[in-house]
Amino acid sequence: MSRDAALGFTIVVTVLCGTASPQSQTPPAIEASRAGSQCAVAADADYAFTREHPVQVGGGAMFVASRERRYMDALRGPGGEPVRYKRLHSAPAPDGQTILDVYELVYDGAEKSVMIYLDAYHFDDEMRAPKGFICGAPIGLTPPGPDLFQASRQLGRLAVEQGASREFAPIPLDLGADGKPARGVVLDHFRMMARVTRAAAAGGVPIVLDPALRPPDALRQRTVVVAYPWTCDGRTILPQAIDLMSAQGRPAPRQGEYATGDTLTAQVPGLAVPDGSVAATFGLQAPRPNDAVRITYADQCNGATEVTLQLPQTPVRPVHTPQPTMPDGVTAKSASVRLQAQVDLDGGLKYVTYVGGSRELLAAATEAVRGWTFDPARINNAPISTPVAVQVTFVGREQEIKSQPTTGGKEIRRRRVENKRLGDQERLGSPHPRRSAAPGKVEMRTDQRLVNRRVSA
Repeated sequence: MSRDAALGFTIVVTVLCGTASPQSQTPPAIEASRAGSQCAVAADADYAFTREHPVQVGGGAMFVASRERRYMDALRGPGGEPVRYKRLHSAPAPDGQTILDVYELVYDGAEKSVMIYLDAYHFDDEMRAPKGFICGAPIGLTPPGPDLFQASRQLGRLAVEQGASREFAPIPLDLGADGKPARGVVLDHFRMMARVTRAAAAGGVPIVLDPALRPPDALRQRTVVVAYPWTCDGRTILPQAIDLMSAQGRPAPRQGEYATGDTLTAQVPGLAVPDGSVAATFGLQAPRPNDAVRITYADQCNGATEVTLQLPQTPVRPVHTPQPTMPDGVTAKSASVRLQAQVDLDGGLKYVTYVGGSRELLAAATEAVRGWTFDPARINNAPISTPVAVQVTFVGREQEIKSQPTTGGKEIRRRRVENKRLGDQERLGSPHPRRSAAPGKVEMRTDQRLVNRRVSA
């Protein structure tokens, strides 16, 4: 499988990180300690040197080059010698799905160069130097957030599967006295795909995604903002222009011309809007954090021709994430598993995939998170679908028994409430925590960058 095939769903702009240059590179001059290594050294002679035991640096296709360089820049020869490296080619992993990068490493005094295999699609919390090498500096690779390419494929799959039989309300720009949108609405990429899918199913030509093919143009990445006419002192003032403004005051590029009338109806199927409404399309998955919508009208109302509407966003947060107990009869080197999933608009986890950690506990971890629920990320209080990366850490049965309260009545209830509050806070943590969760806790990562990234093969 090629790397392009592995990327799958979203294909719109250029990936800036690329792949490492085939030319030989020498890591920055960092003084290595000849007395030892600044990272663990593998005892397994196969680690890094075989396709079955690659170094799992994580990060996905978008960050592969920078994370691979970070790993190799830390390596030194056994006596602290600088290591020179160059990328040779890619190779399939034994699972037939993962793409590995193959590098040649050499240092002064080595009898010959060696080849190592790096895996950017999985992450190892216990990353080490290959046997025969040391680290002249800490590797310093933190657990990655969600793989944005994978998340984009999952978003498309979710929209097509759920959109065929379900209608999702648009995101309101604001709410009038009747609780309905007064100035207009926003339809993020998910809602646009869902509406197109629903219209296609109603027309007898359902959309079917093929992972091996690019998605149809009807599902191209876009967010649509619809501005309604302004009622002012008995007058109806039509909108003329729509801008999606960043926090720095820069408008996002608009795709194509403004849409009105039948063109708007065809562009956003199934959306009922007032006569005179105008729609603008932007090449984003959703409005970015701190974005605002600026609407310019054809005439003044109370001395103003423009209205700026903020789009406040809140991140996804866990609601019900019970701690899993170590299954009977399972022996694992690690008690944790890293997973990625898509949070749907109802707060459920969809398309759970393995990222790293104990494979022996993968089935149990996957089963555990299927029962978890989240409050989804929101724009103007309307739910949106976002990816999350979670680390599930199993608790031993003896820990579960010890954690049971032994005092009576009111104290038990008080502790349960307090433990749940603290547990939820610890599970959520920072959007990008720098440490692993404590045993029995859940570490969660989200990546708000997904909403304003467009990716190209």
